[in-house]
Amino acid sequence: MARKKSKDDALLVLLIILVAAVIAVVLLTPVVLVAGFVRNQFRALKYRRRFVNEHGRVWLNEREKEAFLKWVEDLRRAELEIDEAVEKGEREGVSRNVDGTFSARSKLGKELRSIMDRCMPLRQELFDNLERLQKLPQTRWNKLNRYTGKAHAFAFGLLAWCGAMGYYIIEQGRQIGADLLNVYWAFATNILREDRHDLPLSGYDIEMLLVSTTAAVVAYWLGRLLFFRAARRYAPRPQLVTAKNIASFGEDYLKP
Repeated sequence: MARKKSKDDALLVLLIILVAAVIAVVLLTPVVLVAGFVRNQFRALKYRRRFVNEHGRVWLNEREKEAFLKWVEDLRRAELEIDEAVEKGEREGVSRNVDGTFSARSKLGKELRSIMDRCMPLRQELFDNLERLQKLPQTRWNKLNRYTGKAHAFAFGLLAWCGAMGYYIIEQGRQIGADLLNVYWAFATNILREDRHDLPLSGYDIEMLLVSTTAAVVAYWLGRLLFFRAARRYAPRPQLVTAKNIASFGEDYLKP
């Protein structure tokens, strides 16, 4: 008997949680749609103004271009020093340690090891910096695309919610303002009231809320699929930056 009561209590708690979750989703849907649209639209506008250039491209700015070219040259010099040190060490027969580094037991070995200790970390640092700048336009475009796509999807969901609500309100001949707020208030609070104090809430009202919420959620996710490349409207997805295309991408790239 005690085990059955415990099971019934667990089911009751689960049912209460489920009902509360449904109520929360229904009540928060329009709020989330509006807030999500405003937030992502603001970010998309911010990224467009900041990173889409006058040619309609997302690319490096002048300071970043200068840094990229400087690091390319520094990397070439570092790799040249490393190659020359390795070649000299092999030519002069300088012994190596177990880890492959030059042995410092000779004067030349110390000199070559000093070059390698200085240039190897520098080469890795320059490589990492260049890799970051290479991908930076794509990173910026991906963020612009994400914010733009989500803003469109939230707007799509909001239109679906408004459309469904409008259909039911017109069907019932209700006023959009006060009547709609009363329906939401009744849906949110009747569960906490005694039956005799319940606010008017018909099955048609509940259907309206559930259908409009479902339409909004489905439309949002459909919008995420439809607008998965929304940023192309403002700029094409950029290539990786290289020393060959860094100067011409914003201008020559536009030529037929």
